[in-house]
Amino acid sequence: MKRVLVSCLIAAMFTGLVACGNNGATTDGTNGSETVTTSDSDANAEDQADTDNGEKTKDNKGGSGFVGQSSELNYDKMIIDYNDISDEVRNGMKEYGEAQLKKFIEENSSIYENVGDLNYEGIIWQVNDTPEGGKSSDLFMFFSTTGTKLDEISGEKKEMDISFYVDMVYICPLDEKTYGCSEVCIYENKNINAEFAYSRSQMLTYYYTNMVDQKKNGYVDEAFDGFERYGEYKAVTKVVDLEKAPFFETMKQVGAQNIDKYMAENFVENIHYTEPEYVGSFIRKYDNEDKKERTETHIIYKLVFSDDDGLCEATELYFDEGFDDTCFTVDGELLYHSSCDKPYGNMYLGDSAYEVRASDSIDKIFRLYDDGELHEAVIDLSESLKVN
Repeated sequence: MKRVLVSCLIAAMFTGLVACGNNGATTDGTNGSETVTTSDSDANAEDQADTDNGEKTKDNKGGSGFVGQSSELNYDKMIIDYNDISDEVRNGMKEYGEAQLKKFIEENSSIYENVGDLNYEGIIWQVNDTPEGGKSSDLFMFFSTTGTKLDEISGEKKEMDISFYVDMVYICPLDEKTYGCSEVCIYENKNINAEFAYSRSQMLTYYYTNMVDQKKNGYVDEAFDGFERYGEYKAVTKVVDLEKAPFFETMKQVGAQNIDKYMAENFVENIHYTEPEYVGSFIRKYDNEDKKERTETHIIYKLVFSDDDGLCEATELYFDEGFDDTCFTVDGELLYHSSCDKPYGNMYLGDSAYEVRASDSIDKIFRLYDDGELHEAVIDLSESLKVN
């Protein structure tokens, strides 16, 4: 796959693509229903994939110094350092990005209703190594707003925070005073792993951690123009702070739902279990410098497991649900990236009649973490989980 697809693919791993505009566009499917649209706006642009399903944005001109999408770019002078772009051109890029996003929202008014003013949040500037040994760059411009849209979790329309980014690929000069780009894509920011709708602060922090702080081989991402504030998040280190956060109730619900799903998928009708009940939590640190301001949170539940066949006695089981990359945003909101689809742990019940991803005591949960660094990584736990 050629370079022109790379930035959109990296972004689509954790976003919902909305629309891309191009001159002679082609598309490449990435993640289920997500589609990436690319452009070939110059003979120097790379080859692309084959189908044509994407929506197109228009070649509306931006502000002074920036013309937007163009087929007349000087690729030999592609901008690699964001600091080389003048304030005049930056303002033109911002005006262009906002105009494209407004047009997109208007064209999709059946999806995005009662949308408020767009708030400019800043940019992430991404520099990539090319297969030929050179460098290329992409600009991700973030906006936030509020509006009414379909909540994919409940299936109902709700008022919520909505955030987008405009991806401008290959910022290059046309002449000494004018700049443009080869392609423009508009995305609604989404975490495809999440079981809930993010707030503005949660979503933009999620993007900061997944792009700027997640070191990817061949990529360097930097925040500018105010987006730096979303890098001022702090790790969750105390269970008491975790449990006081309003969003922790959502995390507990997600964990219980994961257990219900696991039980339904793995046990037949003769198995019965009580509703998962919250017992306590513990927090582990990562052995990774890139994640020093994020931690791993484990929520422990208990339920009573029984069967109709008399193969095992009614047994109280403890389930360990993990949540990765937990932190508090700069606005004090609790955030996690994804939860485990299967509980931690493993045991047998009823003379090995049933294998369950659980433990029959709190002590056995921590035996999973008793070995060396895993044990040392536990930095705090609820009083209810402390055993002698």
